[in-house]
Parts: sequence; structure tokens; C-alpha cells
Amino acid sequence: MKVSIIMPVYMQRKDWFFTAMDSLCQQTYEDKEIIVSGIKDDPALEWAKSFEGVKVVDSRIPDPKRQINEAIKFATGEAIIQAGSDDILMKDALVDMMKVYEDKDAVLVYGDLEYCDENMNMIYIDKAHREYSMAELCKRQLMSDVSLVRKTVLWEFGLFDIELSKFAVWDMWLKIAKKYPFGIHHCGHTTYKYRRHDDALGYNLVGEEMREAFCEKWGLPYDYRRTGMGVTKVV
Repeated sequence: MKVSIIMPVYMQRKDWFFTAMDSLCQQTYEDKEIIVSGIKDDPALEWAKSFEGVKVVDSRIPDPKRQINEAIKFATGEAIIQAGSDDILMKDALVDMMKVYEDKDAVLVYGDLEYCDENMNMIYIDKAHREYSMAELCKRQLMSDVSLVRKTVLWEFGLFDIELSKFAVWDMWLKIAKKYPFGIHHCGHTTYKYRRHDDALGYNLVGEEMREAFCEKWGLPYDYRRTGMGVTKVV
């Protein structure tokens, strides 16, 4: 069963980009394709072509969720996973996630996230989100952006809502959880190393207008503030 790995990129450091790409190419899961999506003048698109078999998608606007949506249109895999252009996907991540995906007929599979500094020294491993529940998902984005999801389900919900910007993935996971509450599973492993740095693509703070639009859509109080991968009520 093929997995499509999608990497949005925008003016990334060359060394970080190559490290990220190496981690995708070295996956022990064999039936996969890698799609890199970026704007026309981004040198990373040329760098990506140096990796055998990698698809390159020219996106007109440097917005990570818009780039992912564009890349999904070219994806031939049954399952989709996105990856950062400055992070590392553990070499057995796809094997671990696909085993659960197939054994449990899952819709969404996620793993633990290892937070690192910009030199990839581990800060901590986030295991707090292993116990999935809709109630907790309404408080925090329990499943990271780097989760394995069934492509047909993404299409069912119209792909990621780019109007919600940085909340687009959390919005999608909530949609999936609402319709497929028993289709979400943790794979039992750490699957991803996330590099923390000031210029991380797609992880800068969002404006109040965007936050309020997301909270209004899902019936969350406006007095929520962004903390890490979720929002926490201000008391």
C-alpha cells in the first residue's frame, strides 16, 4: 500500500533540507513516494531533483497548507503524511504507522513527537497525547501535523482549509474525529523529530482574527490563547 510523503518548503537552509530529505528517502517502508512543493524560484526545488524519483510541484503561493493541498492532487498513495523541510522522520516511522493503519483499518495514525533544538539535540518527547479523546482534542491538537491520514478522507472534507492557516490541520483532525471516532490510533512509537527555531515554516504565531475564526467554528471560547500545538483557556 503506497504512502505519499508531502514536504512543503520555502527558502529553507540547504543543510536542513538535505537532512530532512535523507530521512524520507531512508525510510524502511518501501512503497512510498516523495513530493516536494514550493514556489518556482525556491532553490529547494532544484535540490529536490537531485533525489531519485522525487516529484516536484510548483506552488504559486508560499503557504504550507496551500502547498500541501496542491501536492495532494499529484499524490498516488492511499495514505498521506506531511513532513517538514527542516525536521527528521524516524527511519521506521512509516513501517510503525502503516502496521497500525492496516491492522486496525485506521483513518488517522499518529505517533510521539520528539522536540529538539535547532542542532537536533533532544529537548523532550511529548507522550502526553497518547490517550486520544474528542474532549482532549478540543483543547489541544493531540495529533501532530506529521500524522498518517487516508487520502480519500482528506478529499471527503475538501482538503485543508487554507483560510484557517496554522489551525488548518487541527481543524481537519477535528473533522475526522467527529465522523470517524474509532478510526484514530496511536502507533506506539516516536515517529518524528521536530526542530525548534524562530523561522520554522508554518509555526509562527497567528493573529487574533484567525484564532477567533477557528474557535467560533468549533464552539470554543474566544478567551483561548495559543500554547505550543494547541490552545489553552486563559483563567
